[in-house]
Amino acid sequence: MRPVILAMFLCLLGCSGGESTDASDSETAKSAGDEIQQQYNDALDQAAGVEDLMQEQKEEIDEAVDDATD
Repeated sequence: MRPVILAMFLCLLGCSGGESTDASDSETAKSAGDEIQQQYNDALDQAAGVEDLMQEQKEEIDEAVDDATD
């Protein structure tokens, strides 16, 4: 009878040990997510800046080509 009770106890212990509802874990995950989001937004801002610079250079080249062909 004791082995059956011990087996049931170990089974219940094994099934319930995987979850963690600690508030610090969720705060850490949230701060990590915020950091990743900030890095993503910074990368998008940098890409937009590069796109603007490339557009300005294209317009300058187009003007130079138009002036040269006139």
